[in-house]
Amino acid sequence: IRDAAEANGAPIRHLYIPFFHGEADRSADQDTYRAQLEQMMDEADAAFEEMGLETDWLLAQASGTAEGSNGNAWASRTSLAGIANDRPNAHLAIANYAYKLEDSVHLTAESKVLVGELLARRIVDLDAGRQRRLTRLNHMVINGSEVELMFDSATGITIDDTRFPVPDTFLGFSITGQKGQEIVAIKQTGPATIRLICALPIGGHKTRINYAYQRNIGSADHVPEHRYPIGRGCLREDWSAPSKIIEGEELLSWVPAFSLPVPQELPSEREVALAA
Repeated sequence: IRDAAEANGAPIRHLYIPFFHGEADRSADQDTYRAQLEQMMDEADAAFEEMGLETDWLLAQASGTAEGSNGNAWASRTSLAGIANDRPNAHLAIANYAYKLEDSVHLTAESKVLVGELLARRIVDLDAGRQRRLTRLNHMVINGSEVELMFDSATGITIDDTRFPVPDTFLGFSITGQKGQEIVAIKQTGPATIRLICALPIGGHKTRINYAYQRNIGSADHVPEHRYPIGRGCLREDWSAPSKIIEGEELLSWVPAFSLPVPQELPSEREVALAA
């Protein structure tokens, strides 16, 4: 391809690589998966550099499975954020949990069109020197039974529960590792902040805050009511654009899934004020 482009007077100088990975490594721990993926990226980058080609990776967070399968509580999904944060030529570009599936794990043709169109917009931004990061969780503050989640977002965020069947969890959020704990209310408290109000004071070394990250604990022979990932979430960037390909559809950018332990040492009042 490179040689043909050169011969046609339109030489290739830069590669944008959309990277999709599904359920094959769903059981891998985060460190192992990240090490293996970055080794592959290093090898590819080195090979393309020998050809005189620069690379940018657009990482797509896997959707996970539909009902009746194992869900999407996979460490491989959440490891992508760390790679994008630490690797200059890697970008967490899209979270796929909000898109309809053709079967237990693969996107429908329409979903692929919308995902591809959104990735194209990311490529245009990068090519123009606009390296806006996808919204991600930046800070977590615990205050008794409340959790304040603060996001790093260029667009702001919004709660949107109108695009697909309502998740089994509270807008996609859940708390695991603390017996008897549950979320009783969720409020948006600022342009990029969300407050979780819980039944009990939050604590414990195994307690985790999860978003769009859910393990299926139901029957494996359950007949799905719909073809959407079981671990959906209702948090998206406060941005949209009309699709140029599918009439009447909107391009939406969903906040990536995460699963993080709660802080064991609560910040001082000054740190909380600065974070807010």
